[in-house]
Amino acid sequence: MKPSIERLENALIIMARMITTRADGETYLPICERLEAEIAALRASENYMDKMRRLAECGAARGAASQA
Repeated sequence: MKPSIERLENALIIMARMITTRADGETYLPICERLEAEIAALRASENYMDKMRRLAECGAARGAASQA
């Protein structure tokens, strides 16, 4: 199952609390960095899919216009 941005952001909030409240909090910084990278990758993927949908719709509209 692919994690959602919302779940990853919730995990990042939990990790931020751990980092700021625990004496050994710095130990968990790599996990936060990984969560942030995963969030960024998912957002980029969603943005790219939106771009491809718009392009497909535009192409379909052009095709319909040229057939008319």
